[in-house]
Amino acid sequence: MVENYEDRLQISVNENTGGVRKCTPNEYDVTDFLPALPEDRIEELFEVVKKELKNIQNEPLKKLVASFFNDAEFVKMYMHSPSAISRHHNYVGGNLEHTVGVVRLCQNISEMYPSVNKDLLLCGALLHDIGKLKEYSYGAAIDVSDEGNFIGHIVIGEQWIREKIQELRSSGDEFPKVLEHQLIHIILSHHGKYEWGSPKLPKLLEACIVHQADLMDSQVKNYIQMIEDAKKLTDEDWTFVYDSDAGKKRAIFLGEY
Repeated sequence: MVENYEDRLQISVNENTGGVRKCTPNEYDVTDFLPALPEDRIEELFEVVKKELKNIQNEPLKKLVASFFNDAEFVKMYMHSPSAISRHHNYVGGNLEHTVGVVRLCQNISEMYPSVNKDLLLCGALLHDIGKLKEYSYGAAIDVSDEGNFIGHIVIGEQWIREKIQELRSSGDEFPKVLEHQLIHIILSHHGKYEWGSPKLPKLLEACIVHQADLMDSQVKNYIQMIEDAKKLTDEDWTFVYDSDAGKKRAIFLGEY
């Protein structure tokens, strides 16, 4: 209803008589409200994941990733989940893009250092952020779920992987304890430092690589998004942005070169 209030027009919304109601989740597309990767880009990125899954030779690890990726609901979440509320990859499909970035960096590093356990490294890279699939909820906005607030994605991912390993053992498949500990360690240490929310510090070469790849991809993407956001606010070649590590603003270059 449009009414006059103190000589100004005002819109009054009433769900019962005004013909306005809250949409149910299946009545709208979240990409109408949230930034999102195009669906064809999401499909393209997931093709990279499927290719890398085939490269895992270790039988227990191969069965573990299959137990995740043969689940259609998991795949849907894996393809479309955001990676954050702010900073880097904070859009639909962002966590998939981030994961592919981490996987590619890990592949490049493993080619440089032959002593790396490639199967363990690749499995850790593919699964390192699966906890974010449950940590974040998204509809008209990205939000942190109750599970995310109480537990956090690192521990959520660790618990989820342990559950899958137990299911494999219950069905008669072998999964060595030492391999479980190594993979879980990669998940628990991928933030690298206690002050960055990491329950453990990297103690395996593969854990060190996953942490560094995760850090590099997130930092580079954060810088790119920072430039893109700044360009929306100014036409100048330079601007100042807040650096949380330094605790103060610093200059960044926005010009073409």
